[in-house]
Amino acid sequence: EGVGFIRSTAPVLRVLVTLGVLSLFAMNFNLFVPVLARSQLHLGASGFGFLMAAQGVGALVGSLIVAGASARGPQPSHLLWGVVLLCAGLLALSQVTRSDLAGVELLLAGLGMVLFTATANSTVQLETPHELRGRVMSAYALVFNGLAPFGALMMGAIVGTWGLPVGLIVGGGVGLGGTLTVRGLLRPRGIPMTVPGDPPMRGAGEEAGDGP
Repeated sequence: EGVGFIRSTAPVLRVLVTLGVLSLFAMNFNLFVPVLARSQLHLGASGFGFLMAAQGVGALVGSLIVAGASARGPQPSHLLWGVVLLCAGLLALSQVTRSDLAGVELLLAGLGMVLFTATANSTVQLETPHELRGRVMSAYALVFNGLAPFGALMMGAIVGTWGLPVGLIVGGGVGLGGTLTVRGLLRPRGIPMTVPGDPPMRGAGEEAGDGP
């Protein structure tokens, strides 16, 4: 019954498929920050700490943005902007040669990841009836946490074979391209794709705004 609800509810299905793509390709970028610090930027322990701190600051900012908009409910534009910031940060990191710029890009990636995941979690819960919420959130947890190890293995193989820049390009490119593909394929017919400024999603049983 939970799977049937997910398949028949476009906002939930879009969020879960997008989350799956990002879990496989983009959200494991923090695993490669040590490689970035040592091999690409030639930094020591303090430089590595700076990069991780920058990512943490971005995550904090993302959580504050979501909390600030909580009274209006999950914002569909946060889903899109979260993916854009995350994937753009990864693409920029693939070419970075300066630690200060890498810090800015990791800040954006951390911000985007939290902006997307926090909004995605709220969206799925609010779009799901009370009697199905446990089953649907189990599917959410399976996609979010269950695919991450496979993504880490796959991206680790790519980085080990072709180098970190290629891995970051693949992660950012597939994450962004996959999100846009999901938005196009799973968009209800006759309803335009969400743009920044769209009204927020509403609770279960109501017509929802468009997310990824």
